[in-house]
Amino acid sequence: MQSWFLLIILLSHSAGQYLGTNSTLPLGICQNVFCNTIEGLARVKNCVVVVGNLRIVLLESATKESYKGITLPNLREVTGFVVIYRLNALETLGKIFPNLARIRGQELLYNYALTIHDMSDLKEIGLFNLVKIDRGGVTVWGGPRTCYVKSIDWKYIASSSGLALSSPEVKAHCDIVESCQCGNKTSYYCWNNENCQHFFKKEDCHTECLGCLHGKRDNCLVCRNFTYRGKCVSHCPSNTIILPSNQYCLTIKECKSIYGWSWNGTCVMDCPFGYTKYSDGEDTTCEITTNTSYVTKECRGMTIHSLNDIQMAERCTYINGSLKIHIGSVPGTMEEMSKYLSHIEEVADYVEIYGSMTITSLEFLTKLHRIGGQKLMKGGYSLVVYNMMNLESLFTPNVTENLLIGGGKLKFYRNPKLCMCKIIDISEKFPDASAESDVPLGMNGYNGGCLENELGFTVKAVNESAASLHFTKLPRNNVTYTIFYTRVSNKKQTLVPECCNDAKWSAVRTNVNLKRIREKVIIRDLHPATTYVACIEVHVQSDNVFQALLARSDLKNFTTSFTIPEPPFVLELVALSSNTIFIKWADHKDYRRYITYHELDIKLVEIPVKDLKAQNHCDNSIVEHFYSEDKDSSPHFVVKKPPPNYIDCGPNCKSIISESEDFMDTCTTLNGDCNQFEEALLNNSSFRNYVRTSTFKISGSVTELKVERLAPFRDYIFRLRSCASSCSRFTRHIVRTLRSKKADIPSLTHYEANETGYIFIKWDPPDVTNGPILKYSVQILPLVQTEEESRGCLPQLLCAHFDTLNMTVKYLGAKEFNISVCSTTLGSPLACTEWKTAAIPPIRIVEVLSSIIFSISLLAFSIFIGYIYRIRRTSNDLLVPLVDMSSTYRTESQPPLTDFMPFYAVPLTESLLDND
Repeated sequence: MQSWFLLIILLSHSAGQYLGTNSTLPLGICQNVFCNTIEGLARVKNCVVVVGNLRIVLLESATKESYKGITLPNLREVTGFVVIYRLNALETLGKIFPNLARIRGQELLYNYALTIHDMSDLKEIGLFNLVKIDRGGVTVWGGPRTCYVKSIDWKYIASSSGLALSSPEVKAHCDIVESCQCGNKTSYYCWNNENCQHFFKKEDCHTECLGCLHGKRDNCLVCRNFTYRGKCVSHCPSNTIILPSNQYCLTIKECKSIYGWSWNGTCVMDCPFGYTKYSDGEDTTCEITTNTSYVTKECRGMTIHSLNDIQMAERCTYINGSLKIHIGSVPGTMEEMSKYLSHIEEVADYVEIYGSMTITSLEFLTKLHRIGGQKLMKGGYSLVVYNMMNLESLFTPNVTENLLIGGGKLKFYRNPKLCMCKIIDISEKFPDASAESDVPLGMNGYNGGCLENELGFTVKAVNESAASLHFTKLPRNNVTYTIFYTRVSNKKQTLVPECCNDAKWSAVRTNVNLKRIREKVIIRDLHPATTYVACIEVHVQSDNVFQALLARSDLKNFTTSFTIPEPPFVLELVALSSNTIFIKWADHKDYRRYITYHELDIKLVEIPVKDLKAQNHCDNSIVEHFYSEDKDSSPHFVVKKPPPNYIDCGPNCKSIISESEDFMDTCTTLNGDCNQFEEALLNNSSFRNYVRTSTFKISGSVTELKVERLAPFRDYIFRLRSCASSCSRFTRHIVRTLRSKKADIPSLTHYEANETGYIFIKWDPPDVTNGPILKYSVQILPLVQTEEESRGCLPQLLCAHFDTLNMTVKYLGAKEFNISVCSTTLGSPLACTEWKTAAIPPIRIVEVLSSIIFSISLLAFSIFIGYIYRIRRTSNDLLVPLVDMSSTYRTESQPPLTDFMPFYAVPLTESLLDND
């Protein structure tokens, strides 16, 4: 196997050129690159695009040290195929090809655009930026240690070609857990545990980029349309021509520098079929040739097994031998053969076509006019067609009418969709009559629409859930009639299925009234606004399988009437910035053509002040718990896989859940809970410069919208519905805008410290916040003199509630200190002002002495007053008698006010009340 593979590589290289000093051409364009030395790799480090094929093979003596510094960072694209074969000690291709993004596959090695073979030390493929293979598939052989092969969605990369991965030895000895934990997020597809696969969308990169580096919209990997001077453009400038192989826009001078010339607005290195190269010494062009020998190209007998085999027959007009086609189920076969086999005019011997699942017609042989029959297949056949499961027709009417057969007969069998009438039309061209065993009865056309019969069949929708079907009976009694119907995605379906009664079709069996010629059948339980296709099968009551199906009607389409549409499905609801959210949706396929407009309203999710006061946000454990939960980015986007009845998935569709309600955030009950969900559209309102509520009326053809002027890091409720004559239910999602980097910083308006260590701080709230303010924090950091004192010195952090805008602090930590005020919001744990320096003012000596003298004076005066008071108190106590002599003369009616009082009156001016 290895020697065979090496032989193919070397033979396929015969048309290329070995690398030399001129291998790299202007604008980073290199032609067919073939490297079998490390030095050869180093010489192509400036290649941006390889026009042709890239082969790196047989570095069997290389070591890990050999690859140090070997990288092709500029290489973005290869127009042909890529082969990596026997590179010893290489563990990943990512170091050599860090930015390879596109392999066009204009030429293939067998059916493959990327072949990795016999890489004994390769641990991963690692082509982290590979996003597109235009034609051909991927094969990985002989890599016993290669992991992360099937962890890549190759169908996404090679979507247009229909081919994917062929790797029989995947995970043979892989000892790595392929968990696709890329960085801090989980993905379904990855190149390794650190690098997820990129799925570029139009919104991710610039519209002209096929993919972009490092998430930067304008940093294109390769261009979607044309490339001019390293930039992606939608069309080439007027003074340039197109290099068809990679859609580069070149000047005529640049075209000549890569050994090409200008013809018909393109830069070509060879003239197309039917033209010849003409040069007058200065200019070169292509002219229509009159040389028959040039137009006619003879090719040896060929067997077509792959896309590469098809391409090898590009200019063949005469096959000197036989033409055999056996291409299996390779996608895109019909398009490829229509392009490359359309020039074949004559086959000398015979034509054999078999086992090709994707061939539906032989119309790709548009110029075939003779099958010579010089040598015949065993049994004397010049045309043999068998095991063609999807073949429905043969040659075009023009080819069939003018076809000449030199000798032999035809053989057709096991072609279930090829009607006998098609075979009969061409059988008359053969000089030898076919035997009954050459075209066995019942072995062709048994699963197609070959038994069509006019039944006078009509069908019409009655209402949104029923249709009436009318047909004319056959003049036979021993038959049964069965009506088959199924939903179709397209408005018209004219191709007859293999058989109506497969699993996708519903059936209604009817008992006919022998007295009536015209029958009527009602089909019920249909979906509204849905297109159906129906047919009738007539069966004979017989045990012979080939005689059981007597007739089948043609197909009729009908569409049920329209009612209230289904709600739209939100595909993407993504925060693009701190004030912009992007929404994209899809309408139900059955209702899409009826939708005239969409209604969208958005509403800010308010956080009441009482809820903010309910928790003590100065408790750090509460804040830390909040931010540990908010590390996940999921509040900022909603991206969902659509159910199959909402969008045509195509080859890029991943696993899809069949039940749409698993995706839809809609109200499905009829109780009171739906009232708030389905309330009327909101009015427009705002706070500051931001949207609080807003309503949009959007055209029915538009399915995406950017909503701007939203508040940073706030939750908004999006409600969307589709409308025609009436509107659907709302589908609803909540998404949060991104953080604003310029938000949350308060303004420190005043700060002052006095001699006693008291600090007064005042601030204003931030102009823009990431959600509500939860608390303020005042930071005080002492200024120290030495480096040792500064070590481990942390600021003192003081907390204030969200509605507090000043603080007085007693601080004795240092004479000088820095002050900063921070806010904590839903979007950031600490957003702080710049540090401001403050100092406790020094105490003045005069003021200190004055304070001391005043204190001493006040103390002396107090002692003096106390002494005077004590003397007077003692004197008064000596005049008070022990017994009140007047009590003998006092009556009981007199109050005892004079008890223990002196007999004389104390002057008022000497009263003790004055001392109070």
